[in-house]
Amino acid sequence: IDGGAEEAAGAPAAEAAPEAPTSGLPEIERVVTFVDRATCVPLVTELYERGGELRWVMSADVAKISREGSRNVPRAVRLEDRERGTWTELSVESIETGKPLADRHFS
Repeated sequence: IDGGAEEAAGAPAAEAAPEAPTSGLPEIERVVTFVDRATCVPLVTELYERGGELRWVMSADVAKISREGSRNVPRAVRLEDRERGTWTELSVESIETGKPLADRHFS
């Protein structure tokens, strides 16, 4: 799904350009996200460094999206670092929705 296609596997794309780089991290030039039409869950997010090089790809397993109250939750997400050849997989086993979050959880 490289290259900023307008649609991938029936999922429309949205593109954004971050305003300022995050301190200590590689500078991201643009972000392209493909969203599932039925669930509104981001299926693939591509993060491009300056110069247009694809650096990270985050993907959700569409077969593991579950309905939790009024929300669709991706239960399996993978983040790939294309430069390093590494990845991290996140598995959501349980979730509580509708609970307030304290400001201390955000920076």
